[in-house]
Amino acid sequence: MSAQDTSKAKRDLTWLHFIIILALMFGFGYLPPIGTVTTVGMKMLGVFLGLLYGWSTCGMLFPSLLGWVAIGFSGIAPVKDIMTQGFGNEIIIFLVFILVLVQMLADSGAVDNVANYIITRPWLQGRPWLFSAIFLCVCGLLASFGQAFAAFLLCWGILFSIFDKVGYRPYEMYPAIMIIGVIISASPFGIMLPFKAMPMVILNAFSSITQIQVGYLPYMLVMIPAGLLMIAGYILACRFILRPDVSKMKNCDVTQLVQGETKVTKHQKAVLFAFGVVLLLLLIPGVLPTSWKFTQLISGTGNAALMALCTVAFSLIKVEGKPILDFNKSVKDGLNWPIIFMLVVIMLLTSLLMSDATGIQPWLVGMLSPVLTKFSGLGFLIALFVITLVLTQFMNNIIVGVMFLPILGTFYETVGANPVVGTMLILLAINTAFLTPAASPATAMCFAQTGWIHTKDIFKIMAICVVTFTVLGLPLIIGLGHVLF
Repeated sequence: MSAQDTSKAKRDLTWLHFIIILALMFGFGYLPPIGTVTTVGMKMLGVFLGLLYGWSTCGMLFPSLLGWVAIGFSGIAPVKDIMTQGFGNEIIIFLVFILVLVQMLADSGAVDNVANYIITRPWLQGRPWLFSAIFLCVCGLLASFGQAFAAFLLCWGILFSIFDKVGYRPYEMYPAIMIIGVIISASPFGIMLPFKAMPMVILNAFSSITQIQVGYLPYMLVMIPAGLLMIAGYILACRFILRPDVSKMKNCDVTQLVQGETKVTKHQKAVLFAFGVVLLLLLIPGVLPTSWKFTQLISGTGNAALMALCTVAFSLIKVEGKPILDFNKSVKDGLNWPIIFMLVVIMLLTSLLMSDATGIQPWLVGMLSPVLTKFSGLGFLIALFVITLVLTQFMNNIIVGVMFLPILGTFYETVGANPVVGTMLILLAINTAFLTPAASPATAMCFAQTGWIHTKDIFKIMAICVVTFTVLGLPLIIGLGHVLF
């Protein structure tokens, strides 16, 4: 088949997907109601199924936009009100500003320079496993505060240069561990900060369902240690289970491994300080006593307004002749519209799906109670984690998380489970998607590295990673989570 024929077939398949999406969103509601589910509930279920199918086949943007309109036509509220509610949520406004401010950090080059500085330190000389752990943490940091796929390619480029300099060849185990490690490092770093894209989607969907707000500081006190422990666990598991030859790394000069700037400029220092101010403002409500006037002022102002003020201030303040924040550039490069619109529709859907008008909640309770209520609070959370972990190996991560949040929101009180811990476990599960190419686009990139890694070794290393992340992350999140929430 020619390239033109292939393109036409793909285009036709896309239209077929959209017909199915439309049929689910606007046609499912005409089916006879199930149990306690009302006609409005059937229409909302149709929107939900249409979104799940659309996100799996056509990306995040257009299915989200269609779902947004379809919710209005479900009859649960006037269409104009639904459209207004979508962007009227403070969380959406906050997300827009925080994406711009994170992009400010990426655009400055400060993270890259700090990364180069860290991995060329003399104290890493002759310590290949310490170097490996630090390098993967740097990769995770770059992926977390920049464009993830660009960070992966950058880090792979550095690795391939290192392998060439020290004499590693394709299909050796140490290069395989590090190439795959670049991808898996983004997982724990991606959930450490609650205002990153995936935690934002899941945590705010959870809040819409349960009306429970998750404090940023206690969240980070759980997830940061868990993430660092998982990276360390991966390195240790590879060292003692796979036992690769690291002698070539042990004898190399780490100060010559990276070609690039390591000195942080005044402007970059200003950007780092500015982002530190952003973090401080977000953490203050959970750190300082609530009786203090300053704490009340920060809490009362709200995160969206605080980020708006930071945006104005950083755009006006110049260092070395440049504003700390180049707003136009950061908006152009930093706003992830598919994620924004996905969050809009998820927050609308999750807040309305379980309302009394749909009748879905009693139907769900009646159907799943015989199975899930057999578990205690902790057993319920572990069962939910395992099911989510298995499904996320074959389905889109965020979709799986969104599927299980209503189940958690429905049953946590009945079984006596901690809902915040359950939400963090769902986040852990959907970020441990490594076993198949369908698990995530990043994982698929690893399976494409057949010029450096045997496929059987990819499966072996990925399996080690999933087991390690589960064995270390699960008990730590359960333990710390129950202490802090």
